[in-house]
Amino acid sequence: MRHFTLFLILCGAVLSLHARAVRTWSYEELIKASDLVAIVEPISTESTKDIFPASSSGRPQTDIVGQNTSFKILATLKGDTQKDATINVLHFVYSPDVLMIANGARFAHFVSGPLQFRKQVLQDEKEIGGITVYSEQPVWLAFLKKMEDGRFEPVTPHYDSTDSFRELHQASFFTPTKTK
Repeated sequence: MRHFTLFLILCGAVLSLHARAVRTWSYEELIKASDLVAIVEPISTESTKDIFPASSSGRPQTDIVGQNTSFKILATLKGDTQKDATINVLHFVYSPDVLMIANGARFAHFVSGPLQFRKQVLQDEKEIGGITVYSEQPVWLAFLKKMEDGRFEPVTPHYDSTDSFRELHQASFFTPTKTK
């Protein structure tokens, strides 16, 4: 009986350890692979008829839907797109019909603002700074490739498109709490 119990525990551990390998991209790799590196602000997002270009990891193709997000260029770090220009970026998200996602994709999501952010500074799970609440437009550092149709897409694979974007905030400071 003891061996059978140990066998069940090991089977449960192996089944729960199923994980997907995800590449870690350095900033140098992202910049090198990009046609456009820019600070962008999302304006709007709409659904597209684009089909997910890669494996959907066994999920039906209808579980992953295409989206075009329009962005305003705030600054260009690489590429020839001018400030205040508008670009469209193709990316994918799960359909609203998908209820359970185990070990799923890391799709990028964009919300137009203004948004309210709340920042709390912790170190070793203890508060070391005050809570700051601020409102601003969401802004992203984007690493993009140009598509043949003129739109852009993430440099990283669509299944992990979040790696092509870094959210930026103006409130990068903190107010220290009083020390004893």
